[in-house]
Amino acid sequence: MSEPGEPPDAATDRDAAARGDAEQTAQAARDALRRHDERWRTHLAAVEEAHSRDLSTRDDELRALDGAVRAAMRVAAAATGIVDSRRWTLARRLGGLRDRLRPGLDPDRVERRLRGAVTELEALAAPGASPGTGSRTAPTTTAPVAPAGADPAGSRAPFTDHDGYLITATTQPILPLPADEPTRRVLGTMDSLRRARLRAAARHPAVAATHVTVVCTTQGPGEDVERALASALAQHHPQVTVLLAGPGAAALADTHHRDGRAVRAVEGSEELDEPAARALALDGLDDGLIAHLDTRTVWHEDLLGVLVHALVGDDGQAP
Repeated sequence: MSEPGEPPDAATDRDAAARGDAEQTAQAARDALRRHDERWRTHLAAVEEAHSRDLSTRDDELRALDGAVRAAMRVAAAATGIVDSRRWTLARRLGGLRDRLRPGLDPDRVERRLRGAVTELEALAAPGASPGTGSRTAPTTTAPVAPAGADPAGSRAPFTDHDGYLITATTQPILPLPADEPTRRVLGTMDSLRRARLRAAARHPAVAATHVTVVCTTQGPGEDVERALASALAQHHPQVTVLLAGPGAAALADTHHRDGRAVRAVEGSEELDEPAARALALDGLDDGLIAHLDTRTVWHEDLLGVLVHALVGDDGQAP
């Protein structure tokens, strides 16, 4: 609409400009709405694709788990067949069978472990069960009765020779006492090996020239410290130095220092705990071999000689 005194052409131009601005504003709003719609559709497509991947991964995992459970149940069935078989029952009841089996094989222990595995697998296959929720149950078979005159349980070594002892010692390092015949044979073999090592070390110049630093911590009762230190000083190996670290180290060093066997205290270790005192004693040691000793240990007098020859010797064939 034209104002009074305004030319008609000016009013027309102003109306056209207003309509042009309105159309541009509307076009901009439509473009913004279209871009928003495109972004939303792209986001929805990405979400649907990720959800499909998750579903596919879950289906693969469920199929793999189902296959594992089926395989475990087959193993459980086989284990049940083994431990319930008549042959296995007869083997458990035969006197002296363990001595003739491979060292370390115990039918009773094998049966307990198999039955425990069967129980866990059955719990795993149960609906809604999760791994680790199964409980172990005791074997339902009657324990075998020892034949007349048999050794009491626990007094017979689970090995028959030295190789069998090395296998058993990884989990049962203590020899059964009173010693039966297999144990006496093993003890005799170990003593022979010790003597052979010492004879070879005496012929090997590199062994005698190897210096050993014994780091001995002193945390513990006084009598235990004295016994451990005395065992270190009694070693037959010629090149030994003892470093005392811990409370009372200086007084012990003054008391036990000898011309042929040096005993020194580690300065600054009196107020430290055992790990810190040992670490302080090790600081700066870079020559020869290092042996660790504490108050809970007493060494055999040939220990360092045997160990040094095992580390640096070659049975006396060459220096």
